[in-house]
Amino acid sequence: MQKQEDTLTGEAKNVLCPSPSPLERFPPVRGNFAKTLQEDVGTWADHTFPQSTNKSITAHLQEEIGEFLEDESPNEAADIVMLLMHHAHKNGYDLLEAVESKLLVNKNRTWATKPNEKGYFKHEGDDE
Repeated sequence: MQKQEDTLTGEAKNVLCPSPSPLERFPPVRGNFAKTLQEDVGTWADHTFPQSTNKSITAHLQEEIGEFLEDESPNEAADIVMLLMHHAHKNGYDLLEAVESKLLVNKNRTWATKPNEKGYFKHEGDDE
């Protein structure tokens, strides 16, 4: 709560603070932290699994997604993100930049108002 002056009476009154927008509450992770984390994960993975390939990373990713479906824990989610970071590191792209770019695409799409037969929402139209 904060004090705000009533424009008609001039009295101070308690009012609820307006909620910040989601972007104000959760600013994008940018800069050195995200790049350093991806580099750290990628360098560790390349050192620990020197014979890894895109095919082996995606096969491992499929396995970890299966584990996540059984146990939706933060550790299982982290395994998935680390494998995606390893893939990004190995292929020379910034994963969080790719996520940010894709989010802009998704924000400009038209989305179904009801879930499909599998229970999730799809974008409408033929765009990718």
